Amino acid sequence: MMLGLGLAIGPAAAVIMTLPVEAARPHLRALTMGIYLAVYYGMMGLAPAALGALRDRTGDAGSPLIAAAVMMLICLALWALFRKVQRRG
Repeated sequence: MMLGLGLAIGPAAAVIMTLPVEAARPHLRALTMGIYLAVYYGMMGLAPAALGALRDRTGDAGSPLIAAAVMMLICLALWALFRKVQRRG
């Protein structure tokens, strides 16, 4: 089951990782990727602690999973908005 979930969700990470490159002008791509990766890895360090605190506060083992699903939906909506703005030029 976990393998199937990883295969279903994993490719989305690669797509998201290319968005800063598409959004930045060529002369600013290195700076853009530096900022993006700093925020990305910062969130990767903070999210487990925040979701663990959410679990402790609610007492429900499923609350971190629900929060993660909500974050994924927010990311999907932001990705769709990015593509819509990108198409407009």
